[in-house]
Amino acid sequence: MKNIKIILFLFALIAFLVSCDQDDESDLTGLDIGGNITLSPTSISEFDVNKDLKFNLLSKSGVTFDEIKVYKGDTEIAEAVIDNGTNSAIFNSSTLGDFNFPDDEDEDEDDKTGVYEINTKSKISNGKTFLNLFTINVLKELTMDDEVASVINADDTEIEISFKTRTDMANLDFVKVFWKKNYDGDFAEDTDFVFNQDNKALVFDQVADMQTKYSLAINDTIYFKFTTQKGTLTDEVITTIGIDEE
Repeated sequence: MKNIKIILFLFALIAFLVSCDQDDESDLTGLDIGGNITLSPTSISEFDVNKDLKFNLLSKSGVTFDEIKVYKGDTEIAEAVIDNGTNSAIFNSSTLGDFNFPDDEDEDEDDKTGVYEINTKSKISNGKTFLNLFTINVLKELTMDDEVASVINADDTEIEISFKTRTDMANLDFVKVFWKKNYDGDFAEDTDFVFNQDNKALVFDQVADMQTKYSLAINDTIYFKFTTQKGTLTDEVITTIGIDEE
């Protein structure tokens, strides 16, 4: 008898919680009210200042989306263009504003990478309204892939220094590499290397080849600076390789 009472109590508690949820449907974000949305992608490049971002529309049978408004804080920045036929809705990254974020290392400078938090308010055809919160990460366009911190003088080991771009290389104006010897040197472009979607690396058959090309001796450090551009947008990344005696 005691077990039966516990079971009946649990059923009653569940029914109560469900009824409370139904009384405050504006806070619900699941398919229990007929619809939901997800965002794709959630990470973009600092060069993606005019990129379409897509909401994936999830709904119960017969339910369609009437409206999706996008907010930063309390400010409406966009109304997504809905296509119920493809279960998607689009808004543009340009509505997020300039990609300027506080620089943790320099209070007087802005950083092009950071995080946006957006809120959405969706209305669906069954009369329900629900809210979502999304995070959009703005990442560097150009990053190192494989780096070499140091090498042994005159070693016969192959060296490969590779980079990654978040944008397809065909959609970038260029990627160039510059080099300098030691900290006090001046960067100069190395035009011997041509990069494309299938070639994103500096490759030397052996350490001695690199030393000969750039006149490197023991205890020298070579700096490689990769730069890229798309229209007026630019990015760069620097990596170094030290020449050790052994």
